[in-house]
Amino acid sequence: MLTVFSRGSISIVKNEWARTNQTEFYRMVARLMPREVEAKISSEFTLVDALMEMEENLKDERGSSGNE
Repeated sequence: MLTVFSRGSISIVKNEWARTNQTEFYRMVARLMPREVEAKISSEFTLVDALMEMEENLKDERGSSGNE
């Protein structure tokens, strides 16, 4: 089969056919990739709670930095 390595945004394709037929290669790869990903996240906090906590932390940081 084909060997593909990925480092950040650089992909290294170690197959001569894939290198010379990149359009067809990536079409085939796209068919193999999952089309849908499901994730279940459970949290006792809502987004509003998290934003309020962040705001409080920022206020505390600003207050303590002014006293130095």
